[in-house]
Parts: sequence; structure tokens; C-alpha cells
Amino acid sequence: LALFYRQPCMPVEEEQHFLDDVTHLAGVAIQKDNVERGLAESEERYRLAISNLHEGVVIMSPDGVVQAANASAERILRVRPGQLVGRNRLDPIQRVVDEHGKEVGSTMMPSGLVLRTGEPIFGRVYGL
Repeated sequence: LALFYRQPCMPVEEEQHFLDDVTHLAGVAIQKDNVERGLAESEERYRLAISNLHEGVVIMSPDGVVQAANASAERILRVRPGQLVGRNRLDPIQRVVDEHGKEVGSTMMPSGLVLRTGEPIFGRVYGL
């Protein structure tokens, strides 16, 4: 950035502050662009990793609405692509049973337990 005059001279204090402000804003814009580009690259790596898993992954909001699901989750739950997103976890998709064939009630569904406790579930088997 430059200021041009008809004759050689130094910028006055007000002009120098203006130049400082403009260059600072340009630096902030460049930094913001770099951060956004890095975030987009990171999100793409995450998306690729999740979409290539054999395990089903369903991402829910705290109130139990499905925000995203990978293709494996859709295959496991036997739903069409895109059918899970926007659904509430309590909307019946399939009948869920435990390892003994006993139907799992809505309060004991894995998604509800995880949302309620904030803890992962290990060693349990569920069937559809």
C-alpha cells in the first residue's frame, strides 16, 4: 500500500495511522483466509475418514436430532441414503433388540444412553 504525492515527503501522523490500519486489516484478512482454508482441508479429511469406515457413525445434536450419518450407518439400519438426517432419535426406524432378543425400550436405546450420560457404550450387542 502506498500514498503518492507530487513532491517527495513523509506521511503525516494521520496518514501513517491510516496506512497502519489498512495493512493490519489486510493481514487479518489473509490470516482468516489461511485459517478457513486449513479448516476446510481438515473437514475434508474427517469426512473421508468417516465415510470410508465399515462401522456405522451417526452424529446427533444434544436434543437427539440426527445431524449426519455415514453410508455404513444407513446400510446397517437399512434406510435409504439421506433418510436419517433430520430425524429424531425416538422416531422408529427399526425394532431394536438386545443380545438376548429382548426389545430395547426408547429409554435404553444406545443413542439415548450416550446422550444422557455422555459416556461411550462398550461390550453391548444390539440387533435390528
